[in-house]
Amino acid sequence: MSKPCRFPATVPDIFQPSLEDATKEEIDIFASHKLQPLWRTLIDHKAKMIAEGWHPTDAVAALVGAVLTPLRMGYDAAGSLNHRVRGSIHAKKRKRAAELATELATLLDEIAREPLPPDAAISVGALLPERWQAPTYFRVERPSNLLMRMAERLDQPPKFTDAPGLASQKRGWRGFLREVSANLKEYGFELREVDAVALVQAICRSAGVPEPGRDAVHDAMRKG
Repeated sequence: MSKPCRFPATVPDIFQPSLEDATKEEIDIFASHKLQPLWRTLIDHKAKMIAEGWHPTDAVAALVGAVLTPLRMGYDAAGSLNHRVRGSIHAKKRKRAAELATELATLLDEIAREPLPPDAAISVGALLPERWQAPTYFRVERPSNLLMRMAERLDQPPKFTDAPGLASQKRGWRGFLREVSANLKEYGFELREVDAVALVQAICRSAGVPEPGRDAVHDAMRKG
């Protein structure tokens, strides 16, 4: 007796091997009737990827992963990951660490001006394990210089724009949409607005939160 298929008929057969470990909620999204046009265009896009040297199975897995991975990272309809990441940034601690690094760098420079300064105040290489062959630039690099660079970077605000899904301060589905769009673009696929609307509405419907209208999705895509 054949094993019953756990996938609804609307989940493309070609996607099913990449969804073997998917949750019911994830499968429901891929089974959405409104998303069938997107799945068909992704399947058509697979041919372009194969022509570029992709293995057929890898191409399909990459395209499915472009949509599925952001969900698993926490880019959901509620914007959980964005909220968690932004809420975990301790600006005061970073600023204090920068101040301490600057203070220590100043002290090390003063010690380095002594007649017999310790090697640790003169060379980063002196702080490395003996079994590790320090490159020349480490041997001539002063710890104080390293600390000043550290202080400068600690004092800089986090670059949320480096991650498309964290670029917006608004909570909700925008992070998911930006991540999926960026992922697909890496494979040469431009997400159409009509498909973006269907995709966002599907994850919102699955999560039981209000679905955005086309104007809201258009605005999110326009701002990138």
